[in-house]
Amino acid sequence: MNYLGRSETGNVRSNNEDNYIARTFGDVGVFILTDGIGGIEGGEVASEIACVQMDGLVASEISDSLDTISFEDFRICMDAFVNSINKSILLRALEDDDLFGMGTTLTVLIVREKELFICHVGDARTYLIHGSSITRLTEDHLYRNKLVKSLGVNEYINPSFYRYNIMYGDIILMCTDGLYGTLDDNTITGCLKMRNDLNGCLDRLFTAAYDNGSTDNLTGIVINTKPGNKRTGD
Repeated sequence: MNYLGRSETGNVRSNNEDNYIARTFGDVGVFILTDGIGGIEGGEVASEIACVQMDGLVASEISDSLDTISFEDFRICMDAFVNSINKSILLRALEDDDLFGMGTTLTVLIVREKELFICHVGDARTYLIHGSSITRLTEDHLYRNKLVKSLGVNEYINPSFYRYNIMYGDIILMCTDGLYGTLDDNTITGCLKMRNDLNGCLDRLFTAAYDNGSTDNLTGIVINTKPGNKRTGD
């Protein structure tokens, strides 16, 4: 598969509370996206903790079995990983008063040849573009536009899990609300038409978000399931 990620502070914020990691283990892609909340310093810290620790847990615990792991085993492992990371964030906040109340969203994708597994907490989104149609694969954990589920807030986190079939040539987009928040589905699909030019896809997405007045950090990862060279980011 081909993939490319990009994260920018944006035109308004002074710091970037988004983090992402995109890489492969053999033929399996692993994509992690976090978006911090809870103040300038706290949001950055929580987001980085979640992204780095999830990457480490996947690499050390399940990287050898990613090509065969069942969806049920994926759910069991990810539930344990998420709650371990949640505990780390809570403990870190207790150690530093400046970090009190920090939290983060967390979305993890496992992309294999014909299927996609998702572990999701928060309001980052994952879209599937098949041909000219677009489908949102995750539901936002919001109530009246307020985030109701994130790491670092409660003692136990219950992530949402999804499994989807994918086909050769499908495009997958992971993004934070700073990117998707000002874009409708037609705009997103239009930006991703030239799917063999992932850098161009991200250029068009980010430009459209800025033009439409995005005021947040912006992060996007575009994955083309067509086999090819790998590229991890700008």
